[in-house]
Amino acid sequence: MANYLKSDHINAMETDGVMLSPEQRLWKAVFMQAIQDAFGISTVAMNRDEYLKSKVWVKRFTEDFIQVCENAGFSPEQTFEKLKRYDLIKKGIIWNYTTNGKRRFADVAPTN
Repeated sequence: MANYLKSDHINAMETDGVMLSPEQRLWKAVFMQAIQDAFGISTVAMNRDEYLKSKVWVKRFTEDFIQVCENAGFSPEQTFEKLKRYDLIKKGIIWNYTTNGKRRFADVAPTN
C-alpha cells in the first residue's frame, strides 16, 4: 500500500489522456493523505484522536467519503470496497495474490 500511495503513482494516474483540473489534483492529494493517515503510513505527526478519526473515515461509507472520492475522480463504491479489502489483507484475514504468486493491492479505479 505504501508504494501505491507514492506521489509518482498518483501522477501516473493522470497520464490516461485526461488532463486534470487543479481542483481535482487537490482532491486527489486530500484523499491520499486521508488514506495514509488511516493506515498509519502518514509522514505527518498525528495525535491518537486524529488517527482514530481517520480510521473511522475510511471504514464508513458516508456522504463525506463519497464527496471526496467524486471530487478526486474516483468511484466511491469501488474505492470503498478496495479499502475494505486492503484492511482485511492488512489484518491477515484474507490474502490477495496475483497469478504469479506475488502479493499485491489492486489500484483504485478512477471514474471516467
